[in-house]
Amino acid sequence: VEKAIVNIPAEMEIIANSTADAIVRLQTEIISLKEEVVFQNHMVLDMITAQMGGVCILINTNCCTYVDQSGQITTDIH
Repeated sequence: VEKAIVNIPAEMEIIANSTADAIVRLQTEIISLKEEVVFQNHMVLDMITAQMGGVCILINTNCCTYVDQSGQITTDIH
């Protein structure tokens, strides 16, 4: 039982490191998604709706988008 208790902190550190690594990989995937798919969709949508004044005119909203890339989650994990 004592040996199992001693191993708990080491196992928790392994789990924490694995979780941090997974979050970094997810963050990389999100950045890739933003840079590729979102950009492509935006370009196509603008092309299709250009004749009508663009997307912003059609949906009558401000076309300002914010994507948080501060990396704060990764910083908090470490």
